[in-house]
Amino acid sequence: METIEDLLSILKEDVEVLKKDVGLLKKNVASLKGSDFERRVRENTTAYFVKLFRRLRPIDKYALSKLLDDTLEESLIDEEERNDALQLDFTAKGKLKDEDKEVYIAVESSVTVDREGLERAFKRAMVLNRATRTETIPVVAFNKITEGAKNLLEELPVLPAELNQSY
Repeated sequence: METIEDLLSILKEDVEVLKKDVGLLKKNVASLKGSDFERRVRENTTAYFVKLFRRLRPIDKYALSKLLDDTLEESLIDEEERNDALQLDFTAKGKLKDEDKEVYIAVESSVTVDREGLERAFKRAMVLNRATRTETIPVVAFNKITEGAKNLLEELPVLPAELNQSY
């Protein structure tokens, strides 16, 4: 017959296993939330930015890759910049609503955006700007923003898009 100490030991081991499993589940759910948020932004970009842009047309990854490859061959960007810009969450071409001016938007999306997310959006948009030779507006789409990112928005010309989706 098992003693209370034996049963407590087994229970402690089981609780440790459960803690690890719950930790893994939290990470997996966070990853899924991020992926779902990016998908929603891609699918609904036109609706989210209807007040700022007209005729937004998505640029698929193949077209973006071709554009960046051509720019790389012209030595306007380097391979590291090409690879980084290919990581944009969403890219589109359209017109500014109040002007008849064609622009690109380079969108980074994150449930919670931080300073690094803003810097990444700006950096990747500038690569796309050189590749397209067209004004490219860096955009961050988010639900929450860190204090550091709020402060950086005062310095960095990135368009913030708070979407307030339930997460």
